[in-house]
Amino acid sequence: MAATADVRPGFTSSREAAGLEIRLTQAIARNAFGKSTRLLDRIIGLETEVAAFQIVEAYEDYLAFVLNAWLDWERAHLDEAIAHSAYRENMKLLENMRERQAQQIAKPIDVNKVTLQIKLKEEAWVIAQESLRNARLQVQRIARLPEEASIVPAEDNPTNAPPAFAGEWERFESHGRTMRILETLERKSELEVDREADDLLPSIGLALGINHEGESYRFSEGRTRFLAGIEAEWPFPRSQDRAAYEVAAIAREETRLRTGNRRYRLYTDLKNLHAEMERDRRLIGFAAERIELATQVLTDEAENYSFGRVSLNDFIQAVNRLDAARFDRVRLKARYAAMWIEWLRLTDQLVSGRDLGIVPDE
Repeated sequence: MAATADVRPGFTSSREAAGLEIRLTQAIARNAFGKSTRLLDRIIGLETEVAAFQIVEAYEDYLAFVLNAWLDWERAHLDEAIAHSAYRENMKLLENMRERQAQQIAKPIDVNKVTLQIKLKEEAWVIAQESLRNARLQVQRIARLPEEASIVPAEDNPTNAPPAFAGEWERFESHGRTMRILETLERKSELEVDREADDLLPSIGLALGINHEGESYRFSEGRTRFLAGIEAEWPFPRSQDRAAYEVAAIAREETRLRTGNRRYRLYTDLKNLHAEMERDRRLIGFAAERIELATQVLTDEAENYSFGRVSLNDFIQAVNRLDAARFDRVRLKARYAAMWIEWLRLTDQLVSGRDLGIVPDE
């Protein structure tokens, strides 16, 4: 809307001539009815949406870090318990070996072999204690607990099988937060191209107005005319506008390529992770079977050694096989739990934007 008024000397009269004009225009091309403004509003809205999603992603990454710290503590706790148990059992074996030496049943070399075994077990126990101390300190810092606080982890690792990959990928592709971010970025790049293209178009608008001409400041004895029509503005082409449009078009293609590559990498990463989860779940079962068999073998070897049917080396080897199987099972269960955390993080199931009150329509 524009209004003008002027008073000027008259050329055909001794009186002053005056004029008043009020004009209202509405663009119908290039920012037609606020098109450019609406495009900008939509772009800002998409940027806000992406920012909200990214906040949820940050919470999810932090929660994954906390859960993995807990898993490290839990594994260190179990490793320390196994190492301590192995040390105690070997101490009992040394006492038994000294009794056998006193009875001239065992030789000094047998006592030395068991003593060496104890040194190795004690060394492993000391290392496990230090790992446990560090892992517990990390959890205490995260939970903001004093160092003297007495805390013990509860073993609650998932052992259930991973869901079928095809169904999970379909759900993730259609409803996943990450996919929505990629789609939003593509929409944003399209709108930015549209907005730059709008600046290259001519400006055409509807014009309505009123014009009154008269004399003096009172506009007396004049005449009034109503105006209606179309105004057109054909700007000279500007290189910077054309360059801005071409840059936006290139950025759109780059966004498409990046989002397409991101989808492909997500599919590959999830497919590989799913296969690793299925493998480790089977290995956990094998480790449990190994523990059961190693326990039976150790029981038999202990009896055989007491009757002199096997050597001390065979008995020590049976002890070490059982310890190794127990450590392997702890390691595999902790790794499987970490894979579950990563699976939930990658598929946007670890944290919900609705629960955080950040993305209500997620």
